Amino acid sequence: DSYKVNELSIEIDVLPYTFSLYTVGDNPTISKYYGSETDVIVPSKFNDIQLTRIGDNAFENCTSIISINIPNGISDIGDRAFYNCTNLLAVFLPNSLTSINDYTFYNCAKLINVNVPENVKTIGLSAFSRCSSLTNITLPENLTEIGWYAFSNCSSLESIIIPENITIIGCELFRYCSNLSSVILPNKISEIENAAFEGC
Repeated sequence: DSYKVNELSIEIDVLPYTFSLYTVGDNPTISKYYGSETDVIVPSKFNDIQLTRIGDNAFENCTSIISINIPNGISDIGDRAFYNCTNLLAVFLPNSLTSINDYTFYNCAKLINVNVPENVKTIGLSAFSRCSSLTNITLPENLTEIGWYAFSNCSSLESIIIPENITIIGCELFRYCSNLSSVILPNKISEIENAAFEGC
């Protein structure tokens, strides 16, 4: 084990993970994964400290991972956390999750099905873009924001129901979703932005 200390955090290496324990705020974080397992169960605690976040780029380019189980207690998944995990087939998201950030699952080309938990309120920019095998994604009723390009190039996606609290279909949201045949929009939609359904 090893650790580094700076003004804002302590970073502790306990392979195959690096954990970041912050001196300001309260977001104990899994900041990096170095393993090569195919089926990953993310730890919920480090030394009895509840982990609440998966950090930016934490699992980026981990092409060995086929499935990942994220424990309850994690409320935030950072930018590019699973970026380019090209062999990821299944991800299990916890009910504690409240946000999925920018490019989180970008180019997870084998990901087939995602059930977004009920407490998630925001999905970031390009969060699921280029998930070309994604056939089904279930969005929660509490969702209030979907970022631009979030589902662009999801060429296997066939249908989607947009929750009631969404008011804008963002720029290129479903661009090049070439198999998309059914979209159910809520009555509150006030704007459909540029190229939202181009190539559908």
